[in-house]
Amino acid sequence: MKTLTVFLLGLLMQACASIDTDYCSVTENNCTFVLYSEGDDALFAVNQARASERFTPASTFKIANSLIALETNTLSGPDQLLAVDLDKYPEESWWQPGWATQTYDLRGAFQNSVYPIYRSIASAIGQQNMANYLAVFNYGNRDISSGLDSFWVDGSLEISALEQIEFLQKLYHNEFALKQESLDGLKEIMLVEETDTYKMYAKTGAALVGENNAVLWYVGFIENDTGLHYFAFNMHSAPAPGNAQLRIELTRNYLRSQKII
Repeated sequence: MKTLTVFLLGLLMQACASIDTDYCSVTENNCTFVLYSEGDDALFAVNQARASERFTPASTFKIANSLIALETNTLSGPDQLLAVDLDKYPEESWWQPGWATQTYDLRGAFQNSVYPIYRSIASAIGQQNMANYLAVFNYGNRDISSGLDSFWVDGSLEISALEQIEFLQKLYHNEFALKQESLDGLKEIMLVEETDTYKMYAKTGAALVGENNAVLWYVGFIENDTGLHYFAFNMHSAPAPGNAQLRIELTRNYLRSQKII
């Protein structure tokens, strides 16, 4: 099985397909989209230089965080019920509606990006376990030094779009020798769309990184009749709801252009 390591070591600058009216090829739009189609070993990249730049993973780290929690039995499975520990994490003005009052299963906490729940999950995993698994995963710069319950949101941890894809591919094929039930549980909570022709597994992410500036992510993989396709999108933009939706729409447009969905 081939992986993206070859690209990360030097083939990124080879010619890649592009779209004439491509949003991310306009420099001031500050974004990149990368797609790796496993069957034909094909990389499609827009704004190639940015694709190898590392940024905070924000809530896309919930993929790894959930997986480590399942693998270490910190969580029993996708059906485990979870609620915010308000004694440790008092409600803040920017929280999403329901975070402070609702009980979630793991899928709900994942899909609703309940940050304070995942802070508790990371704390329960523990410093040593977290560091060990990020080393095994070779996840970005693997740096969790800025705080066990927050390092993935504008903290010390950073990862590039290309590294996101490589992680997802190795994860899908269980190159990390994890328990199958952990992988099955992760796929269950990541599924965002299922049609007659494809299944899409994905996670958004967003983090403020300065005044009126946010990093927005959308990463995942798709199973269709031509095989497996891994994608990663990120952009810098103002932290507005329209831009949060834009990352998803742009990603889907690129996937349509490549006939993945």
